[in-house]
Amino acid sequence: MEDKNKILYDITSYVDKEALTEKERQYVKKQIDESPELQLEYNIQKSMKNLVSARITRAKTPAYLIDNIVSKTSDTSKRTKQQSFINGIKEFLFTPKYALGIASILILLTIAYSVFNIPPDGGIKTPNLFVQAENNFASIIAGDLKPQKLCSNAGEVKEFFRSAGVAYATIVPEFKEWNIIGAVVSDEQGQKLAHHVYSDDSGKLIYVYQVNKAHLTSNKLVELSPEIYDNLMSNNVVKFEAHDHSTFLFRHVENVFALVTNDDDTKIEKRFIENLINSNTI
Repeated sequence: MEDKNKILYDITSYVDKEALTEKERQYVKKQIDESPELQLEYNIQKSMKNLVSARITRAKTPAYLIDNIVSKTSDTSKRTKQQSFINGIKEFLFTPKYALGIASILILLTIAYSVFNIPPDGGIKTPNLFVQAENNFASIIAGDLKPQKLCSNAGEVKEFFRSAGVAYATIVPEFKEWNIIGAVVSDEQGQKLAHHVYSDDSGKLIYVYQVNKAHLTSNKLVELSPEIYDNLMSNNVVKFEAHDHSTFLFRHVENVFALVTNDDDTKIEKRFIENLINSNTI
């Protein structure tokens, strides 16, 4: 166990480019290259470092997020706290009813590239698909999530969804630009709902929450405001923009998706959503 902890800490130092001699760096690199488990550890640590760096350099980052990140990267026991933060991301569990003050953020809503003055949650109380997705993404970034399932490809994700009791067909595309890193099944009124996450090489994240259309209509497991739901049915895609992330609501086949990302909007629209909508793979 001690040796395992040491290599994990050495990987943290390797990512941070500090505290290792050149010989030690070469040794750590060799260990990473030869172990798929350590490759995953390295990729996640690298991604998380990029995320933390991006968050603490933004002048307008929300105070609650700054406090959370600073508490995990303080000078005291820096490596231990950073490892704990990374493990929280690796072992995430989405909790749809987790409460954060996302609704107070001023968000610009665009639908089919036109601007509307519609509040994102339409005044609806939880459970709300949009609010749940925003809260879950914030929890991932803040490191406040607990473990469920790590996955690396669409087959693993879909099998996990099936075995965990998701009753509706799920859509899990694969892309060259983004790697699947994990999946979660949440429970709403006894029904299982599907979530999964992608990351790119620079640490940008894409969180996807998908429900069957019936969950918004006949079953009423989750809700959207009537205005947003009507626009979603008419225009296929609804886009919300905040200063550090974007949220897309879109539909494909029988499912409705909430996608939250800190990646480039144009890339998401043209390479992710468009490709998913044009795909009939379920």
